[in-house]
Amino acid sequence: MKKFFILIIVLFSSNVLAHMEHYNKYNKIEMDIFRNGELIGYNYYFFTRKGDETIVTNQIKFSVKLLGATIFQVEGYGEEKYLKDKLISYNSKTLQNDKKKFVNLVFDYSYDQHIY
Repeated sequence: MKKFFILIIVLFSSNVLAHMEHYNKYNKIEMDIFRNGELIGYNYYFFTRKGDETIVTNQIKFSVKLLGATIFQVEGYGEEKYLKDKLISYNSKTLQNDKKKFVNLVFDYSYDQHIY
């Protein structure tokens, strides 16, 4: 039964109605991260537009402490590039608990031509 429920969630969530035009009026979104009412970090989004290209830059940093000791720490930077309303690349670098992580994703235009 759990597998069936998960399958339904995956199928219905795959048709997301998010578009870059929803963010046309924004140049910056700032969010503070709180834990138990205490400020522990931030997450910022910056939007840059040049013609049909939109670049979204994300900066995140937060740290969770328990009894004065840091138990979880994240610092990251990401950049999404959109051409019109289509994601064409995503790059990120993250330092999570002293472990380096990254993503370098580029849209393959040759594959896109076979879809249509």
